[in-house]
Amino acid sequence: MKDKTARKLEKQVLAILDDWTPCLGLEPYEKKVEFFQTKKTFRKGSRSLVAARVWCDWRYQTLYIEFCLPALRGMSFNGLERTVVHELVHALVNPMKAKGRQGDEEFTVTNLTHAFIWTRNRARGSHGATS
Repeated sequence: MKDKTARKLEKQVLAILDDWTPCLGLEPYEKKVEFFQTKKTFRKGSRSLVAARVWCDWRYQTLYIEFCLPALRGMSFNGLERTVVHELVHALVNPMKAKGRQGDEEFTVTNLTHAFIWTRNRARGSHGATS
């Protein structure tokens, strides 16, 4: 059974997905979103906990995103937004994974995430950073 905090986090994440999907041109993508209560599923290495993971296939415009609720707990709204946008941006760079087009995807996605949020903030009249 999910607690009140988990349901609130899920609603926030889904709202952020709804806000950013059209901004990034990902409306045609078929999206499946899942939330997990267990940290074990999201262990990366021995100590770090991954907040979200994404699998996508640009050829078929499919996007599957998993969120680890324990890792999202305590995040500010800005942190949640950065996490969600970061995962969506993976869909934009997914074609780079095609044979012969590999690059440092995490570096690219992180920088594009900051650029998109900064651009949105400028359009709203906020000149602050992406945090």
